[in-house]
Amino acid sequence: MDTTTAPPNTPIARRAVPVVKLLAAVCLRCSKRIGEGGEACCKARLKKCAYCAKLKKSCDAVPPAFHRDVNGLLRSQGRIDAAEGLEKQLLLEVFTQAKRSYVADVEAFVRQAAKHGGRKRPKGDEIHLLQVDATNRVATALEGILDVMRQQSGLAPLGNLDAPTDVDDVSDLGGEDAGGLSPSDGVSTPTPTPTPTPTPTPAPASRSKGKGKRRAERAFSGEEVEVTEDDGSELISSLLRTSRKRRGGKASRRL
Repeated sequence: MDTTTAPPNTPIARRAVPVVKLLAAVCLRCSKRIGEGGEACCKARLKKCAYCAKLKKSCDAVPPAFHRDVNGLLRSQGRIDAAEGLEKQLLLEVFTQAKRSYVADVEAFVRQAAKHGGRKRPKGDEIHLLQVDATNRVATALEGILDVMRQQSGLAPLGNLDAPTDVDDVSDLGGEDAGGLSPSDGVSTPTPTPTPTPTPTPAPASRSKGKGKRRAERAFSGEEVEVTEDDGSELISSLLRTSRKRRGGKASRRL
């Protein structure tokens, strides 16, 4: 056995085998009805064949893994048409069995593809990706325009507006005062200063009290002071009595 070639019927061998071309332009749906007669499939370069268009169904191509089986069915159908008698009957039995196996394999392949999302990329995803790409380009262009306008106004670009989170960055931006901060130092909030309570100003002394003081001074100096009814101060009355007593004492000494 040659070591350079892979054993047959293995995944590596199947991938190494070149893709076999179909003998006829047959779609996947029409390949399952080979030998049943009716209108032949002619997909060729058309988007849909006549049979799939009539059913309003999708017209999918035959997977490359089944090209060899479809070609075998087409050759068998040609030999059956050319044979006669017992040979035709034997070829028809072989063809029926091969077709049944092919249809089962194709349906299993379709179910497996539908289970895993199929091999075709949905067109909706492509449109969504195109919309996202266009939106990103528009956003980038707007950011560039805003940066130019901010630079013309003397402002920093949008990309430089992020506040620094490292202490070293803060010291570089804030100078010596900012460099003295430690990570544990927080921003001190000023304590509110209590407002002083205004002290009530004393009411100005009345004229009667001023007169009473002057009369008291005159009483001590020995002058005559007349007491009016308006002066109801007890302090002034006591001072007047004291001054009179002093005068009486002086007069008795003279006598």
